[in-house]
Amino acid sequence: KLDSQQEQLKEVYERLRCNPGECPPGQVVAGLMLGFWTALLSKDYDDVWQTGLNTIAVNEKGKRFARKAIHVPLTNIRNLRNRVAHHEPIINWDLGKRHLWAGELTRSISKPIADWVHENDRFPDLYKPFKDQNLAVRAAEKARYAAIKAEKANSQR
Repeated sequence: KLDSQQEQLKEVYERLRCNPGECPPGQVVAGLMLGFWTALLSKDYDDVWQTGLNTIAVNEKGKRFARKAIHVPLTNIRNLRNRVAHHEPIINWDLGKRHLWAGELTRSISKPIADWVHENDRFPDLYKPFKDQNLAVRAAEKARYAAIKAEKANSQR
């Protein structure tokens, strides 16, 4: 799996027209897709995490994060971002919960950034008129999935 990450890095270096170690780190980071980072935080790379990558994930108290504590919420954020970018429906997702997860992840990594995001966050105001509809659609979807699951269980008897 590490080959995939190395290939993505190679592509970024080629786009930036520089050699590894010579490219500005900020441009390399910006050139990598969010999928690169979520993959790098998956259990497939636990050894990479344990042997040094975990030093980049330290909260303001100096405590290092567990790989999974970052991987799971970041994957949820990436999935939401991808659905929105592809104009796919998200009305049946618990958007309030996902917003909360994003805020918690940001706060756990950087309180000053989380404070700035909170001050500038428009989601609560924009979501408020749609919250009841979102919850109703989610409840209907849950009921529909439960009925399908029950029907499958009955047909297998």
